[in-house]
Amino acid sequence: MKRSILALAFLAVASMTQAAVTLTNFGSSSFSLDTGTSTFTTINQTANSLTIGGSDFASILAGGIATTSIVGNTTQLYLTGSTTAASASSFSITLYDSAFNTAKYTGGTWTALSSGATILNYTSMLGSFNFAEVIGVQLDAEGGPPGSTIGATLTGLTAGVIPEPTRALLLGIGMMGLMLRRRRLA
Repeated sequence: MKRSILALAFLAVASMTQAAVTLTNFGSSSFSLDTGTSTFTTINQTANSLTIGGSDFASILAGGIATTSIVGNTTQLYLTGSTTAASASSFSITLYDSAFNTAKYTGGTWTALSSGATILNYTSMLGSFNFAEVIGVQLDAEGGPPGSTIGATLTGLTAGVIPEPTRALLLGIGMMGLMLRRRRLA
């Protein structure tokens, strides 16, 4: 019984402390912007952020990052930032590994950046993508209505599990139940 309680305690702590893996901070030297592939008309990289602007149609932002491993944290990406001109359309992010295979994440929305962050879910890959060798990122605007504009400041891109208070609470309640049961049996 003690082993069961210790195992549950370990799971609870692991679930609460598992941090997201930082892929890049867009304003830092860990993100090297490839301006040759960008179709955004405004790009301004500072020490803490990357501001982009232009048309929502066919805009692309690409760059390299330090080799990063996100093995075990591949289902979602979290893009943080803000927006001044939020198109109603969505966008996607594609990751590149060291062999230039790709993994695509979709579902990000420009309007969600008004709240400080948006979530993109993993949808597909080309080749045998190696999540332990992520070296690049590409953001693709999906093409909103004609005349749609984007004005966004990107601050960070992370992958991984952001702990849910509900999950931690349920594990804590389960542990308490096991402890109470043990006391009754003793």
